[in-house]
Order: sequence, then structure tokens, then C-alpha cells
Amino acid sequence: MYQRILVPLEHSEYDVAILEHVRKLAALCHSAVVLIHVADGFAARNVKQLNLRESEEMRMDREYLEQACASLEADGIEAD
Repeated sequence: MYQRILVPLEHSEYDVAILEHVRKLAALCHSAVVLIHVADGFAARNVKQLNLRESEEMRMDREYLEQACASLEADGIEAD
């Protein structure tokens, strides 16, 4: 049914419920999951224009996505 499921995450407590639902759906459909989060701090919005380095917020968001991927992969779900 679904080959890939795109999941936007907020980096908030609401993600737990979303990920549990997606985990079940992906397992049922043998789907890969693609996680996305839009960093919205000053550095994230202006990183290219001002030639900024990655901010602490961006690093924390990236780690959060990596942990979510690892959790899905531990259940045998392909995640990126």
C-alpha cells in the first residue's frame, strides 16, 4: 500500500503518539519512514544567507531525528 511514509515531527511530546501510529502502519505495510523537522530558530532561518555554522538548536534537532530513526530501526522499520 504505502512504500514510504513522510512524517513531520515537532520535537515535542505530541511526536510520541504520531510515531506509535506510524510505527504500526509502517510495520503493517512494510513501508520505509522518512522523518522531517523544520528548525525555525534564527540560525536555522539564516544559516545560508549569513554563512552561519550549525546552531545548538539545529544539533539538538538532528540528534532527536537520529534517535527517532534508531527507535524505528530497532523495530525493523527502515527509517531516514
